Amino acid sequence: NVESFTYQATDANGNTVTSTITIDVVDDVPTAHANTNSVAEGAIATGNVLSDATDDVFGADGAAAGGGVVGVAAGSNTASPVSGGLGGAGIAGTYGTLTLNANGSYSYDGFANAVPAGGATDTFVYTIMD
Repeated sequence: NVESFTYQATDANGNTVTSTITIDVVDDVPTAHANTNSVAEGAIATGNVLSDATDDVFGADGAAAGGGVVGVAAGSNTASPVSGGLGGAGIAGTYGTLTLNANGSYSYDGFANAVPAGGATDTFVYTIMD
């Protein structure tokens, strides 16, 4: 957002000068960092996507009201922000169900007998807002 203000100053002799002040406000957007965790088949993993090994960074505004996470989806498409899917029954992945809350806390409940030999990876994307 750019705002401009023009002002005029006059001295005791009647001389005037006009000038403009321009203010360009640049919003510092939040930055989410990739998160990883591992879990045994049929077990539950927990954590917090906002404050794990590499904290997510919110702008000067701080996290959005309610916590900062505004959406989660299964898959790896980061082309556009996701919304919804928080809390409740969770989001089903291929090998388990992720329940992510607005405050960043999550639990991943791995399906029993679903992982092939050698292991597997479930991928989810989330969006944060300040």
